Amino acid sequence: MRGPSPYDDRVCLRTVLAVPLVLLTLAAASFCYLAVTIRPSGPWEDDARAGFHGRRRSGRSMP
Repeated sequence: MRGPSPYDDRVCLRTVLAVPLVLLTLAAASFCYLAVTIRPSGPWEDDARAGFHGRRRSGRSMP
């Protein structure tokens, strides 16, 4: 009889290394999805939105 083949060890090693890689990739993809889809909303956003749309609180138009 022969001993265990090196092919069996490679399959096990691929599986052991692939599982954390897949989990990390899924976690990174979910964080990217959240970063793109979630929009902050609160009183701190009023000034930023006013500046973004070209309005100032004093009522003057931007040059």
